[in-house]
Amino acid sequence: MESRDGRRSSRRTALLAGLLLVVLAAWAALSRIERSEEPLALDATLGPAPSAVELGELAAAPPRAEPSPRAAASERRVVEESDSRSPRGRPASIRLSVVDAETELELSEVGVRELSVAVEAKPNAARDMDAGWILSPPLEEQPGPHVLALPIIASGASPLDCPTAYGVELWITARGYGWARLSLFEEWPEQVTVRLRRGALLEVFVTNYTDYSRLLLTVQPSATEKRRWPKPLRRTALEGSVTYSGLPSGDYDLEITGFTRGSRELERMRHPVRLRTHERRREVLSLETHYGDLALRFVEPLEAQGMRALQELHIESLGPGVSSIERTARVTSFDHRIETAPGAGESTSTKTLRLHAGKTRVTVKPHGVQYEVDVVQGSTVSLDRRLPRPYRRRIVLWDTRLDAPWPGRVRAFRDSPDGSTSSLTPLIDQWIHPSTGEVEAFWPAVPFRLLIDQQPVHLSPELLRYESGELLAADLRIELSSPEEEDGLERPSDRGR
Repeated sequence: MESRDGRRSSRRTALLAGLLLVVLAAWAALSRIERSEEPLALDATLGPAPSAVELGELAAAPPRAEPSPRAAASERRVVEESDSRSPRGRPASIRLSVVDAETELELSEVGVRELSVAVEAKPNAARDMDAGWILSPPLEEQPGPHVLALPIIASGASPLDCPTAYGVELWITARGYGWARLSLFEEWPEQVTVRLRRGALLEVFVTNYTDYSRLLLTVQPSATEKRRWPKPLRRTALEGSVTYSGLPSGDYDLEITGFTRGSRELERMRHPVRLRTHERRREVLSLETHYGDLALRFVEPLEAQGMRALQELHIESLGPGVSSIERTARVTSFDHRIETAPGAGESTSTKTLRLHAGKTRVTVKPHGVQYEVDVVQGSTVSLDRRLPRPYRRRIVLWDTRLDAPWPGRVRAFRDSPDGSTSSLTPLIDQWIHPSTGEVEAFWPAVPFRLLIDQQPVHLSPELLRYESGELLAADLRIELSSPEEEDGLERPSDRGR
């Protein structure tokens, strides 16, 4: 009796254990179904269905679901399309047909660069108008160096397939042609026709590029051209070479800047270039023969002038190959040394400059003297001079009609033999004291002419011409008369009273 009861108890225990196992397995399968994007068959996950003996009347196996032919075809189509489209459902590549804007012929030697950009969604009106992509017309202005530094992602003869993605710009060009920009920010077609305008091609090669740590080439239209770009076209040379493609015909200024190895010196040269329509031109240039050093040494007689007077040097490179930007320079800092001797004293000022080779003019301020020297390429030339004494004088400029100080400032220019100023740079440029009308300065030791603000009436220019500062009286008073119509105007000397 006890044995029969034990067998019944064991059978009930096994049946309950089997039922618990089935419940746990079914719960796990249902959890996987909720997490999955694809429908899963329960019997395929759990394995063979348990027998009716193990489950009793509570464990009827669910029927197996067979996928319909339409569902299987839909799944295959999704898989096949995902191979050729981006995660957003857009094509992962675009077919570019790049043609000549005039002949409509397909171009060879096409190159495409990809620039990633952060693009915000456009308003609906713009989105409907441009369908989610924009093709800029051929660019007259070439892209910056950051675009040229990008790798080429597609190249060859048109048409060509180009990989792409959401939120990028494709910069497209062909050898000898300008550029176009294709922005892909929302949607794009499978094929786009790009029309490029043909221009001149300019290749520049610097023969001694190994002498420099970096070469920077700049091209811009010359001053005679009416056409202007917002910024010059700057490129860094790779192994001494830079190529500009799609340039309009015209006159250009080509500037090369070399960063010398082992020093902070820069070497520059300017070279004019004239490009014809559709021309392919190669310029071979060198930087090595255009610069030299000028060592300057000036001595001032302190015992005669009382104190050091040298203020500035005005440097003019007179060679024909020097650009207008580099033709002139100002030097205001010097290495000074004071030397004293019994009954005498001198101030010596020195400076060494890196200048363009060729004839150079040095004007000393305020002394007014000028020196011309030939700077020799690759060499150091010395200019050693004892400066003449300038003359310290105080003058007063007075408006006799208003009985007030003359307003503004006074300038002294070096005077040429023909009676005109020989330089646009003044030797002296000082404000007139608004209360006293005084100007105190070291005046030049050469002929000079005074120019003052506001033209006085009945004044001959010869009255303000002097052979030397030595001829100025110790307390010279220059009386001037202002025009009558200035009575109602506010004078600078009256401001703030």
